Amino acid sequence: MLNYGSFLTDMRYIRNHIAYRNCGTRANFRTLVRRYYGATPPGITSGMLLLSPRVSSPRPLVEMHILTARVLIRELVKGLGSNLKRQCWVKFLFRGRRAPDQR
Repeated sequence: MLNYGSFLTDMRYIRNHIAYRNCGTRANFRTLVRRYYGATPPGITSGMLLLSPRVSSPRPLVEMHILTARVLIRELVKGLGSNLKRQCWVKFLFRGRRAPDQR
């Protein structure tokens, strides 16, 4: 889980900027943009950051975030051990919704 700290922080900054758009979230978003671009280009939006091929050349950042999240969840589930613990975790993740492997 420690390997994903930066990834989770990036996701939180982007999500909070999309959801709240206040001075605090804007400052965190600018820091994130500066880290990816090396500068703060004027007019950059969350969508531009997530979809721009300039940020990550093989794939857009949004796709990298989705792939990394899948690996993180897989490692969390694998680390839980027994099937009972896994079932409890799946119930927690899919509260009120039907989990994909339940029938």
